Amino acid sequence: MWTRDDALLIYKALLKPIAEHYGFSAALYGSVLMDAEGNDLDVFMIPQRVNTDMAGFLDRLRRNMRAVTDPIPGDWNRDVVQAMTMDGKRIDIQFTR
Repeated sequence: MWTRDDALLIYKALLKPIAEHYGFSAALYGSVLMDAEGNDLDVFMIPQRVNTDMAGFLDRLRRNMRAVTDPIPGDWNRDVVQAMTMDGKRIDIQFTR
């Protein structure tokens, strides 16, 4: 179970810095943001440069996670990646195209 406090910790320490390095902004959304807890953490990755590097972001994220899937084409204008933290919490990451 994710709490909003847990989400903010991983956002500040990992997701935001890695995202910015590879040309994205990371944005939290979903139940954890709205209800202060949830079963998974939902994150949008929004391109902020022309030359974003999704592969670089995922390689770096994999060094800090138990598992990270390859991108799966999702609905609308998004690719979806699922990550599992070392302690077994799921993160759903959507990359806007």
